[in-house]
This record gives sequence, structure tokens and C-alpha cells, in this order.
Amino acid sequence: MADRTCAFISYANQDFVIANEIRKQLTHLAQLGMGGSFLDCFLDTESIEPGQRYEPVIRSALAKTDWLIVIFTGDQSVYCGYEIGMYSIMKPHDDKPLHEKPVVCLHDVDQKKASRGGGRLQHDADPPGRPLSNR
Repeated sequence: MADRTCAFISYANQDFVIANEIRKQLTHLAQLGMGGSFLDCFLDTESIEPGQRYEPVIRSALAKTDWLIVIFTGDQSVYCGYEIGMYSIMKPHDDKPLHEKPVVCLHDVDQKKASRGGGRLQHDADPPGRPLSNR
């Protein structure tokens, strides 16, 4: 039986629509590959109960995380920096070349298009104005 893969999606609250769509797409792709039960996606709004201390929950989730997905639209919260910093300390991946590090940064996302399901996300490796590469 395969191990679980954990993805942590870091985003500012105003980017929840984008983060949730990414979670849905990852879950859909995992289910298509018959691995749906082996994927966990962490979104703070779904994983942290109201009134619960968030730091221990975030640290625990980051410790289990295989992939850190960072959504950057220019409206970052201090918590995104905290999550990136904690992940890089917990799992430095210094032995891997840049293209193999398990961190994906999405930027220049048009929330209006994403909320209609027609959003085209960009990856750091893509030139501005070009959609996310099919890799």
C-alpha cells in the first residue's frame, strides 16, 4: 500500500477561492489516478477549528508535508511567510537541485477568472502572461 502524500497550501485569506480550487484540482487528479485516498491537502480554513491554537496545527501539518504550494497574488499575510520559513527549516532539501525541491509558487493569479473555474494559473518557471505549463 502506498504512503500518503500531503500538500500544504499557503495563501492569504483573500485568495481562498484560488486555494480551494487548487485543492479540488489536486484531489480530482489524485482520484483519476486511483490515488485519491492517498492525498491530504491542508487548508487552514478546513483544518483548524475555530478557537484552536493555529501554530501547533500548522507546525504539525508542515512536518508531514511533502509539497508546499504557495499562492502569491501580492496580498500576502505574515502567516504565509511563517509557513514558508517553518517548512524551509523543517525540510531544507539542501541536497536537491532547485527544479526538484517540493515547493511550488503560483503568482499573478486573476481571482475573477479562478472563481468562475476558468482561471489560468502561472508557475515561477513560466514567463509572465503564459499559463501554467502542462508538465
